[in-house]
Amino acid sequence: MDEPLRSLDTKSSYGWMSLAASLPASPIQFLSQAVNKQLATGRYIVTGGNVTNAGTATGTLTLYDGQDTTGEIIGVITVASGLSANLILGTTGVLTDIGIYLAVATGTFTGSVLAIPLARYNITPPGE
Repeated sequence: MDEPLRSLDTKSSYGWMSLAASLPASPIQFLSQAVNKQLATGRYIVTGGNVTNAGTATGTLTLYDGQDTTGEIIGVITVASGLSANLILGTTGVLTDIGIYLAVATGTFTGSVLAIPLARYNITPPGE
């Protein structure tokens, strides 16, 4: 019989990531964002987002794992003026270790990043 997942050291395994990615995501909202912003710090699984560009020109949002634009790129989305779009990051999302940083290149965006905050769940290990 298999041991319960809670008792296994699985934080580097596909099984642990699959379990964590199945947890419910929480929206991290941003309103009328025209400049770069730190959305969250810590470990998350970012599953996607939704945005509306209220600006007068096409704009691009880039999400980073970090505190600024030197972090690893999580995802990029370009949205025409007056339109909305969804960003989907694979079937299990993208793991961040440092945080979620939003960079804006033109445009004024309102929306949310959908992320699973790993520190909230007692069965997920803390960052190393």
